[in-house]
Amino acid sequence: MITRFFNENISNSKENFFDTELGDRYFYSQHSFLKRKPILIVGSGPSVKNVDYRRLPEDFDIMRVNHFYKEDYFYFGRKVTYFAAIGNTGILSYLPLVLCLSIKNIYNIDHYLDFNSIIRKYFAHYIDFYKPINIDIDISRSISNYIKIYRIYNGFFEPNAGHLAIIRALEYGYKDIYIVGIELSDKWEYFYDKEEVKNREGVHNFKANIDLLKYLNSLSGVRMYSISSTSGINSILDLAPIRDSYNYTPIKKSREEILLNDNDLKFIEFIKSDLLSRLNKKDKAYHHIKNGNMLRSLDSIL
Repeated sequence: MITRFFNENISNSKENFFDTELGDRYFYSQHSFLKRKPILIVGSGPSVKNVDYRRLPEDFDIMRVNHFYKEDYFYFGRKVTYFAAIGNTGILSYLPLVLCLSIKNIYNIDHYLDFNSIIRKYFAHYIDFYKPINIDIDISRSISNYIKIYRIYNGFFEPNAGHLAIIRALEYGYKDIYIVGIELSDKWEYFYDKEEVKNREGVHNFKANIDLLKYLNSLSGVRMYSISSTSGINSILDLAPIRDSYNYTPIKKSREEILLNDNDLKFIEFIKSDLLSRLNKKDKAYHHIKNGNMLRSLDSIL
């Protein structure tokens, strides 16, 4: 195996093994990663409210995506090891708002992840994005090849946000992965709005994402577990064993921790205006975003 270590001075060493919706990234591998602790990946499905905390290990990292801040309780505390803003809405809407919440110390976010070149281009002077020392190029290539071949024989599909978070964790060298909030349903249900149920087959193909998860779980050395007895992912993953080593009770958010005040809105409006002023025509066309749509997208989450 060829080993190439991360060197920020080698600007021409990047390869985009995935298609553009997964973003342009540097890919490196090493002979063996330092031992990673387990990681918990939290999606936005209803099972977030039905976690069996007894099944979690004593110590773990946590990755959260997009609109996790809409939770009415701190279901996993304030600490977030990685926050991933995924998709056009995630990039242009959730990222400014989560940045605001982090500045207010409502959430303590260690690392922001960029899944798309537009993030680096327009947010780099606001956020110091996480740059791992190395990424497992073998895992990355294997997943990339699987997706490309699957698309050839079954048609185009996009991995959903939860699957992209799992892929990123695997690239970072995590092997023990605990999952909640990824329901594998052909209807999009969220933990924060029981009425918001939509059929969104389209590019987020239901069967394709099930097949992708099965493939990811089959990779050498990877162990994935569910931590909710109500999650749809249990049709593929085993429930994690009961450990009774992680003692946590969700903390209800205060009104101040849920609502944005005038200063928060001004801060988000400033970022929104700044982004709109610098977003060039090429990027608008590529991401299928017009100023009005982006404004409405941002306004809808406030």
